[in-house]
This record gives sequence, C-alpha cells and structure tokens, in this order.
Amino acid sequence: MRIESLRERVRAEPFTPFTINLADSRRFRIEHPEFIAVAPKGPRVAVVFDSQGRGYEIIDVSLVTSLSMANGEGGSANGAP
Repeated sequence: MRIESLRERVRAEPFTPFTINLADSRRFRIEHPEFIAVAPKGPRVAVVFDSQGRGYEIIDVSLVTSLSMANGEGGSANGAP
C-alpha cells in the first residue's frame, strides 16, 4: 500500500472510521484520526494508538494489504468488519 493512501484516509473530511489490514492477518480499527499518526515524510511507518489508552503499535506501511471502510468504501480481501 502507498503511504499516501493511508494519509488521505486519515485526513479525509468528514473522517470515516476504517480498518487497517496487515499481511500477517492482524487488523487495527481506527475509530478517530487521533488514534493514528502517519509519518509526514520519510519513513513508511504509522503509529496506531489503542483507544483504551493501553499502548500503541508501530506499523510498517509496506505490510498493509488493504483499508476497509464501514460504509463499503474500499476493499478488503480479509473481510474486516
């Protein structure tokens, strides 16, 4: 996945919750743009924060296979909710 695609989704207005699907089958639900930080330039990384305040995960964007949107936008081979 291109990091620009992820940046566009995070900056979309109005924001629509989405799920990040990784090659290793992990999924990260992004309910609000404050729960993700995408490097503005340089490294292809994103930091996903737990909405419960329990921690965070650093993701290599090259491992993102797709983004799934609740309203049917985009696509997911993984069938994320």
